[in-house]
Formats: sequence, structure tokens, C-alpha cells
Amino acid sequence: MRDNRNKLKTLLLATGLEGGGLENYTRNLIHALRPLMKNKRLFTGSLIPPKSKDTKVDFSGLGLHLTTRGIFIFQSLSFILFHKISQVVCNHIAMTPTPLITKTLLGTRYIVFAHGIEVWGRIKKPYLWGLRNADRIICVSRFTRDILIKKHSIPPSKLKILHPCVDTVKFKPGNKNPQLVKKYNLKGKKVILSVGRLSAQEQYKGHDTVILSLKEIIKDVPEAVYLIVGDGDDRKRLESMAEELGLKQHVIFAGFVPENLLVDYYNLCDVFVMPSKFGVRHGRYMGEGFGIVYIEAQSCGKPVIAGKYGGSSDAVLHGETGYLVHPENSNEIAERIIKILKNRRLSERMGRKAREWVIANFSCKIFKDRIKDTLKDFID
Repeated sequence: MRDNRNKLKTLLLATGLEGGGLENYTRNLIHALRPLMKNKRLFTGSLIPPKSKDTKVDFSGLGLHLTTRGIFIFQSLSFILFHKISQVVCNHIAMTPTPLITKTLLGTRYIVFAHGIEVWGRIKKPYLWGLRNADRIICVSRFTRDILIKKHSIPPSKLKILHPCVDTVKFKPGNKNPQLVKKYNLKGKKVILSVGRLSAQEQYKGHDTVILSLKEIIKDVPEAVYLIVGDGDDRKRLESMAEELGLKQHVIFAGFVPENLLVDYYNLCDVFVMPSKFGVRHGRYMGEGFGIVYIEAQSCGKPVIAGKYGGSSDAVLHGETGYLVHPENSNEIAERIIKILKNRRLSERMGRKAREWVIANFSCKIFKDRIKDTLKDFID
């Protein structure tokens, strides 16, 4: 008799597939899942479809164009019924209404991924029901897992942790790009680097706190400069802040840099810094769900300084690959940066350890192995 499990069809529902952070995590998830599905089918559907076809993602299935959430739910329900989908993977709680309905009516199993701010605070009832009725919830950090247990009463048995991954072949130590050194006048300079959106809604990333810390840093390390990669509506505020503090010559705004060029920027720096805060602002939670930039920098052999609160605490080994600091204490941040910039042996030791740690814990191979273990009963 034929094994009916071979007929299992899985649908992955995503909020989007193009971009960084959540979208990058979802692409890596699809890349890892496809070879594990063997002769089973994996369909993908996105609320916001990709503008270009990524053959590695193999965007097959719904292929929906821009729709309202209501239409998306209707179309994805129709797809599940027509193709006899037996299990659904949701990259975000916003995707859970569809499988919640099919689980109630048909017994469809589903998994949901929990990243950070979308589950830290109050969750709208439809999504909370979708979360609580999931067969499994995958969290990107221990911090998010703990909040789901304490704040939303999710049974620990439902929760698993799957950290993001980084391409350690692409993000690796290398020489400084001479064109970039010339472009930003970095010869003989000690480079502090941050990579992230300069959004007024994401001021928690701490660019302003690093700028404040520069006043102390340049007293001990006058050749220090702060290179900021990223753009957004908060850039003017940060530029004004640097000018008002008399630090204009020490702060460089590089603007947006495409993902394929980021490795050259990581390799320009002596230390990577992003002291993200965690808390509530205007009634909304803020903070890093994890922070893939931390492991990208460490994969390039760079010491990292991150905030000690939120998901970023999973991304750095305090005292070994960098430091976890109080995100609003500019003096502590300055002290840690100075220590790394002035102690070459410490910097090199931390950089080596950072690279080793990322390869052992956050490589694409490790990600794939952990997916296989975490979703074993869904894949087999």
C-alpha cells in the first residue's frame, strides 16, 4: 500500500520575500526546506509578491498580486482546498487567519514563526487565536520565546528556537577595499561601523547614542570615525546632532548600500556597534527580534557591541565575541569601543572567536540541520 505521507503538500504563506530581516529569514527558510521535502510539494504564496523571480526561492503556487488581506485570505483558502494542502507554514502571525480556518474545518496543521515586536505587546484577537492554535511556534530568539510564555501564556512545549543564519562563505574576513578607503578618507583611521535603517520609527537602534559616545572616544582615539550605513527619514536628525556636537568630521553617512556590497563595508571596520534599546514608545514595543547584522559582522571577523536587552543578547557572546552594553549608557559604550580600538590583541582575539562562533552556530548548514530537527514531524 502506498504511504499517504508522500502526498503531503505544504504551503508557505509569507508577508513578503524581498528585503532584509524578516524577508531574508523567509528566503533562507525556503532554501533550507525545499531539499528536505523530498518528493513532497512545497508551494509559496506572498501577500506582496517579489518583483523579480528568484530561482533559488522558486516562487511557485499562489503568485498573488497586490491584494487586501481579506482577498488574500479568500484566495489562499481556495488554493488550500483546490490543491489539498495538508500543512501550512506562516512566516508571520499576520498569515495565521487562513490556516486557523482550515485547521478548524479540515484539521490542517500549521506552524507560525515569531520574530519580535509583532508578538511582544498586545496582539489583535484574530492573530492571537492564530498563534495559540498553531501546532508549533518557532521563535528567532530566547527573548521572544520567554515573552510568549510569560505574556501570552503559550505552552513551552509548543515553542522552538531557530536563530537566523548568515552565509559564512559570502560574509568572511577580507582586506579593506581601497576604493572605499579612498572614498571615505579612511586611511589611518579607526572605523566604528553601524548598519541599519535610519528610520524615525527605529530610533531604538542607537545611532544617536553612538554619536554621543564619540565625544569621549576621540579623546583617547582621535583617529576614530563613525561610519553609518543605511538611509531613512531619521538621517537629517542624526546629521544635525553630529554637527551640533562638533563631530561632523568624525561621522560619515554612507547612505543605502546594496546587500551584495555589505561585506566590503564590514571589512572596513575595526568594531561593529549597534546598541539597540528595548522598551515601549508611543504605546508600541521597540527592539531587535535578533539582529542579523550582528552575525554578519562577526562572520567577517569583527568584534561586536550590542544592547543587552531584547533578542540581540542571543547574537553576541559577552566578553568573547564582543560586549553587551546598557543601550542608553553612552559612557559604557565609549569605554567598550575604546578598549577594542586600543587593544589590538583583544580585537583580533574577539574577531577570531566571533568568526568561529558564527560558523558553529549561525551558518546556513547549521540552520538547515536545525530546521530538519525542529520540524522533523512536519517534514518526515
